[in-house]
Amino acid sequence: MPNIHPTAQIHPSASIHPTAKIGVGVTIGELTVVGADTIIGERVILGANTTIGARTIIGEYHQVDTSAIFTIDQKGASVVIKAGTTIGSDTKIVDMVAILENSIIGKRVSIGKRVIMAPNTKIGDDTKISNCVAFTLDVQIGKNTYIGTNVRFNPGVRVGDNTYIGDNVRFFGSGKVGNGVKIHQGSLLGDGVEVADNSQIEAYTDLIDYNGVIYSEITRYPTL
Repeated sequence: MPNIHPTAQIHPSASIHPTAKIGVGVTIGELTVVGADTIIGERVILGANTTIGARTIIGEYHQVDTSAIFTIDQKGASVVIKAGTTIGSDTKIVDMVAILENSIIGKRVSIGKRVIMAPNTKIGDDTKISNCVAFTLDVQIGKNTYIGTNVRFNPGVRVGDNTYIGDNVRFFGSGKVGNGVKIHQGSLLGDGVEVADNSQIEAYTDLIDYNGVIYSEITRYPTL
């Protein structure tokens, strides 16, 4: 039998694997599936028709820091995962995270604190997302990509595989970043900017006015 805390509220149609652990005050909606060896931490909310893969960790099972509460629509929730979302196996989500409707999170993804993903966000396998990152509507991130702290994505941004995006980078429109790109800290990208595969953008580069231009310059930057 699953290890389910008596305060958890689980819809009768939800499917919880016998090896899963469900923490204090968790809410699980109808037709939601929780995979094997998955840990759902305190006060997590899983919406209807959500799929959580095997060996996934959401929140802190033993203790959640409630001194800084991140809320979307229910006070006290540490993690909110909305209806229609799929989360792949071996993924880790810490606390103060909101993943909204119909998002797809790949396998072995790591998501830090204070992250919000608007509806239809897609995150590829093996991607690491740091703290305080905001994804607006319909953002897509490729596989094996690193997203630094305090990055902001505007609607429709596309980021390829094996890409590095440093701290405090801002996307001010629906830009496109190719595969193998390195965008260093503090850079600003305007609407319609396309960054070609294997490009490097030096720290604090301002590309706000490069609308619709394909940026392919290789800049030698010694460190990440």
